[in-house]
Amino acid sequence: MLKKYKFIVANVNYFAIILQLFCNYFAISEIIVIRNLIVTHFLYLCRLLKNSQNFIKMNKQIEQIAERIHGLRDSMDYSVEEMANICETSVADYEKYESGKSDIPMSFICHLASKFNINPSELISGTEAYMSTYFLTRKGKGASVERTKAYKYQALANGFRNAKADPFEVTVEPNNDEIHLNRHAGQEFNMILEGQMQLRIGNSDLVLNEGDSIYFDATQPHGMKALNNQKVRFLAIIVE
Repeated sequence: MLKKYKFIVANVNYFAIILQLFCNYFAISEIIVIRNLIVTHFLYLCRLLKNSQNFIKMNKQIEQIAERIHGLRDSMDYSVEEMANICETSVADYEKYESGKSDIPMSFICHLASKFNINPSELISGTEAYMSTYFLTRKGKGASVERTKAYKYQALANGFRNAKADPFEVTVEPNNDEIHLNRHAGQEFNMILEGQMQLRIGNSDLVLNEGDSIYFDATQPHGMKALNNQKVRFLAIIVE
């Protein structure tokens, strides 16, 4: 159904202008009220359709990652319980990640990859790392995955074999949700590239501005939130 509206969504501003001009032709008060209602609801409908397309794309990416995780477990002939134990997570959480119906933390992907000595890109994009001297990532061209509507990751070293660290460019959209905390093995470095971010580590709440950086123990519960109703972009490097 969404395909039928793809052209409308892509040209929403054009159609809104046409609709506005048409309604302006009938410049009487009653029509103006109807015009405003029509334009408002039309724009709202198009935003809903566009968000639905993004949601489907995001879910598809998560499902593909889950399939690769299941394929890895199947190829190693491990049970769910054995895999959860290797990944140092609960059976319930592992089952959610492998189902493809739940958000999969990037920290879990990196930890799983390190346990089986593979590159996280093989789980994220299905491509095998092939460079051993250097791997160049052009601006905005990193292997991308949207974990949720609020989080987008770009892998910056997905083509380098046996990388000792996993660097990502992370974009966090503003929202009113509580900070979700997670923990994983190793250490982590964050540097703010754009915007302002609240970072919670354990019981400490820190505000990081553009240019600020922090290095911390990733086994501590941590999570972040964009501030000032603006997105935040930061460099995250995970070292295990």
